[in-house]
Amino acid sequence: MKRVIYLTLFCFAFALKGISQNYFSKRIDIAGKESISSTLKLYDDSLFVPVFVFETGNTYSICLLKVTKTGVIFSQKRFKPVNVNYAGGNDLHIKNKKFYISSITDYGNKLRNGLYVFNKDCDTIYTKSYGDTTFYNLGYKIQPYLKTNNKLLLIGLTDSTCGPPHSGKYRPFIKVVDTNGILYQTNLYLSNTKYRTLTKCDTTKHKGYIFSGVEQFGSSVGRNYIVKLDSNLNVSWVQYLLPQTYSFFNGLVSLKDGGNVISHNIIDSSSNNIFWERVGLSKLDANGNLLWEKYYGSKQYDISSYAVKELKNKGLIVCGAQRVTYTPNITQVMGFLMCTDSMGNLKWWNNYIAKYPIKDTIADNYLYDVIEMPDKGFAAVGWAGGSLSPFNNIQQTWLLRVDSMGCLSPGCVPVLTTVQQHLKNEVKIIYYPNPSTGKLFIETTEFLENTEIKLTDVAGKEIRKEKIRSAKTEINIAELENGIYFIEILKEGRIITVQKLIKQ
Repeated sequence: MKRVIYLTLFCFAFALKGISQNYFSKRIDIAGKESISSTLKLYDDSLFVPVFVFETGNTYSICLLKVTKTGVIFSQKRFKPVNVNYAGGNDLHIKNKKFYISSITDYGNKLRNGLYVFNKDCDTIYTKSYGDTTFYNLGYKIQPYLKTNNKLLLIGLTDSTCGPPHSGKYRPFIKVVDTNGILYQTNLYLSNTKYRTLTKCDTTKHKGYIFSGVEQFGSSVGRNYIVKLDSNLNVSWVQYLLPQTYSFFNGLVSLKDGGNVISHNIIDSSSNNIFWERVGLSKLDANGNLLWEKYYGSKQYDISSYAVKELKNKGLIVCGAQRVTYTPNITQVMGFLMCTDSMGNLKWWNNYIAKYPIKDTIADNYLYDVIEMPDKGFAAVGWAGGSLSPFNNIQQTWLLRVDSMGCLSPGCVPVLTTVQQHLKNEVKIIYYPNPSTGKLFIETTEFLENTEIKLTDVAGKEIRKEKIRSAKTEINIAELENGIYFIEILKEGRIITVQKLIKQ
């Protein structure tokens, strides 16, 4: 009888152990090297993770990890082309059992767009490089080409058309290649020269593409841009989110209903070049019109959102990182996951650090990508630093698996945070005539106290600001040069809505 009880207890304990092992927060050691990853995919019941590996000096290799859903590394293989210093993985696309990774290579320290192709056992099939050898050509994302089944889109940035070499001002590009790596065409976008990052792109449900990033707004702040392309890679529309951000990262997802959601930051205040921000979500319709914006939590120094994904239930999951101060001299960066419903209403928010093989409470922890798993839990990837032995000053790829409530173990308590929202339909605001030649009228369904109208040019430079003193306001714009401007309605300093104005 005792033997039966012991056996039953053993099986129950083993089952519990198996359940708990499904969720983990661990550093990935790759030959004792520093490493970092920005994306992951689930394929054939395994997680595949492309990784930048820091070798010696200024050399980098690419590594494709194959990891079980319980965190066991099945395969890890490093590769670096001969006579190339830079190699690494930024984005992953899986097609016909081949793993296409978009990244960079260099020739004489001139960066080119790289394409690395692996099989499911993480063996290298072939590599290609694109772009001239005089300028920077940075490959970030890879997407399927909708017009034909045997081509891919490599999406990135180049400074080859922005003045002197390495001027630090970049334009987005798209290169069309076939599945054998042969280049067919290159398209450039956003002709006005500015410093830009490119962070996310997606294939829309309406046979087109969308990509986003941040362009320099001032000396140290930026604004988010979104570009929609048709199936022929021509620009359908360009949209700017005018709230300023200090972070040059964002997330973007094309929704099943045809709209788009971008995750981003908003600057609440700044002092001595320190910017206090919050995470935001903005939903746009298929034509780029803003439907709603919501901001989460109190203002926070050094917080960024890196990716947003739509869930099977049409909710949203966001990953990122935020700095948490414990003492005046010790700070910690914690990764976070934030889950909302389809309208951006917050369901839960959890913070994380890499716990295995050690729990380092003053290390940096960043989450760059997140995916929903078949069990409705989540897997996320990024990197974790180290301040304790044996990880002193070493950053390693960090892999996280949590359940549907963001928990590593049953019964976790999500972080409580506030949500401030700006719904387009809360107050109806009418602008007319638009285009305008001399006078512009702005009418609201009710008088808005403590509200201002701000007029800016396309670069974000403020031209005029005045208070709204009635439900109908008249603005004389006859002296403005013909062109495109933006009208912001601000209530107590926060943007309620933004409208594009055409002066003729």
